[in-house]
Amino acid sequence: MQDAGRRSQSDESQLQAAVQREAVLVTHNRLDYERLFAEWAEAEREHYGMILVKRRRHVSDMASRILAVLNKHSAEDFRNRIFYA
Repeated sequence: MQDAGRRSQSDESQLQAAVQREAVLVTHNRLDYERLFAEWAEAEREHYGMILVKRRRHVSDMASRILAVLNKHSAEDFRNRIFYA
């Protein structure tokens, strides 16, 4: 969502925007989004999934890890789940 001009928005707002776009949210912010994931699960709120990416020195390494997760799962697999890349 950074590309959508949302960099300064709250984590909650970022996830809501991803839901509106029916998109999987990809972030480096593991701690905050694990907490947000738990809050949404407890409230039975639906989302299209999250991929939490460990920062790597090279962007190509991160992209490869994200693609590996995306290629391994269907869109339905992502619903209301967290994946790590």
